[in-house]
Amino acid sequence: DIFYVFALDVGYSKKYEELIHKHMEGFEYKILYNNGYKYGASKQSFNLLESYRYACEIADKYVFLVEDDIFCGYTFFDTLIKIHEKEPDLFCAIGSKLHNYDYISKDKKQTGNKTTYQTSKDSVYQSWGVCFRKEVLQKYVLPHANPQFYSNPSKYCMLHFPNHFLKGSFTEQDGLIRRCCDTSPLRIGYPDYPRCYHAGIWSY
Repeated sequence: DIFYVFALDVGYSKKYEELIHKHMEGFEYKILYNNGYKYGASKQSFNLLESYRYACEIADKYVFLVEDDIFCGYTFFDTLIKIHEKEPDLFCAIGSKLHNYDYISKDKKQTGNKTTYQTSKDSVYQSWGVCFRKEVLQKYVLPHANPQFYSNPSKYCMLHFPNHFLKGSFTEQDGLIRRCCDTSPLRIGYPDYPRCYHAGIWSY
């Protein structure tokens, strides 16, 4: 019951299309080509945020993001949905190890318990294996996915989030969403036993 959307960024290898068609046979999926080349360094943010916009248009309830260097465990989707079902007022649920807690809060670190989860209002958003209710993206994030942000994300974030501690740094899509979360009344949910991990082999 999952519809898969593959958002190919500018400069992708044609091999990706072949792999998608080969391995997704029998599944429902769509390939998006969000060409944000005119926005230069913001083209990746453009691709991701515009893919969120499309996903919100077709989703019944939940929208997941799994970037191409995130590896998911078997219970990834079920776990994040269950957290949302138990916590109706979440900004999102994140399935990976929350690395921002390495610096922010020792008492909020994941315990490794496979049956428990936590919620937090701390600034811990990261774009590694995320599940949103589509209404949250539509209300808090997508209004900021606009040409002004794509053209000058640092200036945009300083203008619209002037009191945020990140100031004009970390202004790609994940930094924007982190600001949207921090200035909302909503919390982040996360399992104590991570259900996905960042490969760290390619890209950054």
